[in-house]
Amino acid sequence: MSPANRLAGGARGAFGSQRGLDWLHTLLLVALLGLAAGRATLNEPAFNPDPLTEAGAYSPLPAADQLYAPAELMRVAGAAAVLVLASAWAIGSAIAGRLTLRWPLLAVLTATLGAALLASAHRATAGRSASVAGLEQFALLLGGLLAAQLADAPWRRRLALVVLAGLAVMLGAKGVYQVTTEIPEQWAAFQANRDAILLGQGLDPASPQAELYATRVREATAKGWFGLANPFGSLMVLTTLAAAGLAVDKWRRWFRADTATPAKPRSPGEIPLPLLAAILSSALLVVPILAWWWTGSTGARLAGLLAGLAAAGLYWKRDWAARHHRTLLGAAATLLLAGGVAVVGVGLARGGLPSRTLQVRWEYWRASAGILAEHPLLGVGPDNFASHYLRHRLPGAEEEVRNPHNVVVHALVEYGLPGGLAYLAILAAVLVLATRPRVQALPSIPPPGPLWRDPVLGASAAVLGLMLLWRLAMQDYPARAFGATLVWDNLLPAVGLAVGLGAAWLLSRPAGGPETGLGQAGRVALACGLGGFALHNLSDFALFQPGAAMVFWLAAGVVLAAVPGRVWHLPREASAMLAAVLTGVTILVLVLVAGPVYRKSHAIRQAALALSGSDLQAANRWLERATAADPLDPAPPASLAQLRLHAARLAPPATRATLLEAAAQAARTAHARDPLQLANLERLVQLGAYDLDPTLLAAQWTAPPPDLQAQRREVRIALQARPGDPRLLNRSAQLAYQAGDWAQAIEQLRRAIAATDDGWPKLWDHLGDAYLQAGDPQQAREAWLRLLASRLDQWREWKALARSGQLLLTELDPQGLRLRVRLAELAWEAGDTQMVLEQIAAARARDAALTPQSLLHLTAAEQARLDLLARKAQTVSQPDTP
Repeated sequence: MSPANRLAGGARGAFGSQRGLDWLHTLLLVALLGLAAGRATLNEPAFNPDPLTEAGAYSPLPAADQLYAPAELMRVAGAAAVLVLASAWAIGSAIAGRLTLRWPLLAVLTATLGAALLASAHRATAGRSASVAGLEQFALLLGGLLAAQLADAPWRRRLALVVLAGLAVMLGAKGVYQVTTEIPEQWAAFQANRDAILLGQGLDPASPQAELYATRVREATAKGWFGLANPFGSLMVLTTLAAAGLAVDKWRRWFRADTATPAKPRSPGEIPLPLLAAILSSALLVVPILAWWWTGSTGARLAGLLAGLAAAGLYWKRDWAARHHRTLLGAAATLLLAGGVAVVGVGLARGGLPSRTLQVRWEYWRASAGILAEHPLLGVGPDNFASHYLRHRLPGAEEEVRNPHNVVVHALVEYGLPGGLAYLAILAAVLVLATRPRVQALPSIPPPGPLWRDPVLGASAAVLGLMLLWRLAMQDYPARAFGATLVWDNLLPAVGLAVGLGAAWLLSRPAGGPETGLGQAGRVALACGLGGFALHNLSDFALFQPGAAMVFWLAAGVVLAAVPGRVWHLPREASAMLAAVLTGVTILVLVLVAGPVYRKSHAIRQAALALSGSDLQAANRWLERATAADPLDPAPPASLAQLRLHAARLAPPATRATLLEAAAQAARTAHARDPLQLANLERLVQLGAYDLDPTLLAAQWTAPPPDLQAQRREVRIALQARPGDPRLLNRSAQLAYQAGDWAQAIEQLRRAIAATDDGWPKLWDHLGDAYLQAGDPQQAREAWLRLLASRLDQWREWKALARSGQLLLTELDPQGLRLRVRLAELAWEAGDTQMVLEQIAAARARDAALTPQSLLHLTAAEQARLDLLARKAQTVSQPDTP
């Protein structure tokens, strides 16, 4: 017998029996639960952040001393893990010749959605973001469908409910710890190192974005490991209700056991174990309930209250509710539809919705209608909403949002009508089927044996171990204090989940008789929790946040496993074909998506480590590798362009032009990979200006430093050693100008101009500003005219750059407030005074359209910059006077 035949025979021996399949289903469900628990404790965003910032390149703390978890790699690994588990299920079942597919219509819809996501991602402008997000959504739905196949035994469904209740305790503990301890400590640390932390996030400390960041740091709301309160609130609604349902069933079980059997003599003060379990489970509910409320999310609070009231009412009147199931379902659907129509009607009639929270969402949804009208068939592609939104943003709309905060709008706009309707059909079907009053007719099972022989105990421990393994695999711990960081980072999730699992497991077992595994109260609570989670997603995006969404779909699959429905018994040939398709898809994902993302993430981490050590050459090499590793991602070449631009600022004049051309080449690559990304196009325009005048790099002024006087002393000392250095003279003039020492600024600028033989035209611009502040407008005008005269030889190129930049950038972001400020500054460099005044007027009009309480208004410093620009443009436009 050949080795292949022996292997096939051994596999049939392992999986050919029902016991073998049961073991396979148990192992795969435990792995799925462990993966869900692990993802709920990692900050996997629904989009990819800037890779170098995420890797710690710009933080005041060295990158090697930071905890690093690459978001994109985590997302791809999570999706690939689900595909591997699904392939293992299909292969094992096919070998056994017993592949049964529950809910085949949902399987067909999921496959349809997968095809739509593939087509949509293929046409998206940001290819890598689309492929990762599309793969992620397909894997999340596949995970739910897989759970419906694996939770085919009551005890496995009970295991899933125990894990959900354990997650409620663990996540609740994290939320409570955050509000009471973590956030106050973070705010104190932020206040002590504000500017360094903001610069590490790539933010100007004087910008409104920095103020928004500070507001988020100061906000004392529970966010769990997600960094956002709303998705965490959705997850807390679901898991808290699961824990509450389990606790109610424990009380019911204790009451029935206590009244149905003669009372046994007890020692004084002895508490029956069933009563102790009920008390413990109820007491621990305080933790997740507090965390849910402390999210501060109005939507999560409202959804949780409605779901909780619905669960209590349906459980109390469960017999009546079962008889009137369709009526109740129709009434709920009617209320939901009427509410949606009312929201749209009020929005159209009033031009918006009451309250700022609803108003900003109305702005998202109105813009989304325009996007969908342009891309009805395939949508804009998964995770491609942001760049398209800017083009359709309403006047006065503040935010540059990543998604529309509504599951219906999100699915339709990003996936197109066919894909979006398939997604919404799956979601609606799951929610409707979860409410079915009937459960699978299962034979009575005997009362359980001793506690220590309950399989839920061992499986729960395995889930805890797998959660920790996933966390360890997905995070890179700092070399310094490795052991202490590793233990401290995993202490709360380990202890929290262990306590939650222990309390949920304790006497969660049936007392004999017909059993679904979820219990009556548990099943009702879980179905209502799914409804509350989905309801909140009419104004949020938790269904697109990987950690929260995986728990949702897994819980939905477990509920569906207890509901009777159609089952396909696939013949051996069809089983083998399904196994081959899933395995092939998994291999393609690993090769085409996971491979490039892993190589890119590794190169970016090495680049961040090199940047932390100020080794620009090594960082450049690693970013070149990252750019080559993933041809679909614009982020590595964008980071490479920024790095080369930074190197050009530091380089001597002889090598500056070469570095600028290399930066432009990288910027062109980034722009080609995502033509709608505004930052890439802005960088190209910026590099075009530096190409026309490379001295702009050395002569450009920056924001005032926080320690102005200390900086002036340092520059003064440096000038004593190098008195003719134009860079130092320009820096000294800048600091003097910012300190209000106009005479010193003028003197230093005159010396800098003499040192460069008028070779730095921008110095004349600064000199004019200093003369104006010193009260000499005539000298200021002469200096500015010298700047514009230096541009005459390249006047056509400068004007073409300014005008093309205006057309291209304002097409991508017509409502961009600060974009108009930057365009006004570019127009001044080009000597196009008419465009300067046009962009200033546009900026002020957009600023006036913002609500009075908006944090995005132009700052006093920005207003002063615009006033100065307007005065300069008007001054040089005046005819000469005798």
